[in-house]
Amino acid sequence: MDESALLAAIYAAPDDDRPRLVYADWLQERGDRRGELIALQYGRLRRSPTTMARKRERWILKKHARAWLGALWDNLAHRPVVVAERQYEVRFERGFLSDAVVAFRNTSVACAVGDARWSTVRTLVANDDPEIGDGVIWRPAKALYLDDALFGVRAFIGAHREVALELLRDPRPRKLRTLHMKADPGRAHDLRHALVHSTLPELRELGFAPVGGPVVPSAYDWLWLSPLGSRLEELTLTCPTSNSVLAAWRAPGVLPPNIRLVRFTWGPKTLNVTPRAKR
Repeated sequence: MDESALLAAIYAAPDDDRPRLVYADWLQERGDRRGELIALQYGRLRRSPTTMARKRERWILKKHARAWLGALWDNLAHRPVVVAERQYEVRFERGFLSDAVVAFRNTSVACAVGDARWSTVRTLVANDDPEIGDGVIWRPAKALYLDDALFGVRAFIGAHREVALELLRDPRPRKLRTLHMKADPGRAHDLRHALVHSTLPELRELGFAPVGGPVVPSAYDWLWLSPLGSRLEELTLTCPTSNSVLAAWRAPGVLPPNIRLVRFTWGPKTLNVTPRAKR
């Protein structure tokens, strides 16, 4: 079996360990560094890695990641970004790209659309600006975000309104568990409707950016009363807040019992609210 067939098997079943381990053996027989990387990363899934193993993994990625990523490299941010107290960065797991922080800097994004190497990504962070280039970059960027190669993404951070709408309306059973949007469903009827009738059965964490109006629990009754509202566990609101607003969210019984955490984030500041059960 040649290398292209081995890679095709991995991209066709990115959650399956067997094709990756077969590929690792094939590579190591030929002295290829990627085989060593796959072995190292599988090793730390079984036991805590040694300092030497960590250094070796970082060295291999520094030397070879760009070549392995190909067209994807120019569309990724190579520095960590922080969203709602969480740091995201480009990461490899089990020898392949798993976390992608996208930062389109030029029209090379068109070359990355349809690339099978996206299929192993499980966390996607859209750290871009849709207004750049008067749509020259945004149109292919949207096509990439909705590409079937990214169908297996579990967490999408920073989804633009148009992309969020398409994801929520997709009748196929995506496994998306986390969706943070750069939009306010309270002000966009189509987005609110898509959330209420969401076809994302595994969605448990939702984030969006409220614009104006009172950011109080009752403003989102439409969400709490929907099927999605009965499944959600965490909500992130990107907006400034106040003590009175926080008190409203902490009031006993104002949220469904399935909501474990409400997170307010604005700039570098994040405030967490743990809802109280009704007495």
